[in-house]
Formats: sequence, structure tokens, C-alpha cells
Amino acid sequence: MRKVSFVFLIFVGIFFSLRSHAGPLASLGTQMSFEYDADGRNYEIRQPLSLRGGYRFRHLDLYLEFSRFTQSNQVSYLQIKREHTEWIGWARHIFRNKWIAQPYGALGFGIQYDTVTTNFANDSARDEGTPYSLASLAGGVRFLIAKRLNIDLEGRASVSETYAPNPLLGAGLYAGWSF
Repeated sequence: MRKVSFVFLIFVGIFFSLRSHAGPLASLGTQMSFEYDADGRNYEIRQPLSLRGGYRFRHLDLYLEFSRFTQSNQVSYLQIKREHTEWIGWARHIFRNKWIAQPYGALGFGIQYDTVTTNFANDSARDEGTPYSLASLAGGVRFLIAKRLNIDLEGRASVSETYAPNPLLGAGLYAGWSF
């Protein structure tokens, strides 16, 4: 209980110390994640679509990211469709916020899950999947295009119980807007 109270007090302190400089942010982008294929011998590239929303402070961004991709395989009468979804809360530190090219590092925690739909002839089954925790470490550069418009180029490594390989490596490109 002490740890929970301590962490809560730290977040409350950070929130109140930074709230006067907060401004909303939103971004849309795509990633390339490299994971093993079904037989576990070769890599396949996944390209989830990502939406981000949160607040930008002077040197710190706090935001929530939603990403999803769909993969389908079909052989004769059998079709398998996989929908992979991730929700990650991020804290990103901007190292040089006065530069046009701003380097940053980020740490994220969240959940990921898969929903699998199997169709065989006229029968269908849907497995909603179990949510698993995940942790991510990212680094990149934000390029300021205009006063409120930016492009982020990012690399990341994510760890979760179900990822193969673990860590799962990826790269992303995002277009963002600060309000």
C-alpha cells in the first residue's frame, strides 16, 4: 500500500507542477513491427495503424497510443483472421525542445491482445483472446514542420509474454498536431 501511495503522490506532484504548461497533442501514424510467421522460422512485417492523444508539457509528453493491424490467411475452405490490438500509455522526454530536430526517449506500459476468427466452410468461431501486459522503450526524432505540425521518426523495442521474438522490434512514422 505504501508503494501505491508513493507512486500516486509522485504522479500528482508531476501533474500539478506541469499543468500550467500543458497543451493537447494528437498524431496519426504507422509502424513496422518484425515478428515471426506462423511456423516461427521467418520474419514477417506487420504495419499497424496508430492513433495517439495526450498532453505536451515543456520537455515531457504524456499520451495514450492505440494501434491495430489485421492479418488474414485462407486455404481452401479454411480462413483465419487475426486482429492485434495494443493500448500503451507513454511518457516521452524531449531532450532539445528548441531545436527543429528534437531527439527524444520514451517509456511505455500497456496491454496487447489478439482476436482470432476462424471460418471453416459455413462454421465460424471467434476467440477474444486474453489481454497481456507489455512494456516498450522508444527513441526517435521529432521534426518541426510548422509551428504546430510535426513528424516523428521512431524506433522501439517492446516486451510481452506472447511476443515472438521477444523483444519485438519496430520503427514508426507519425504526423502530429499540437493544439
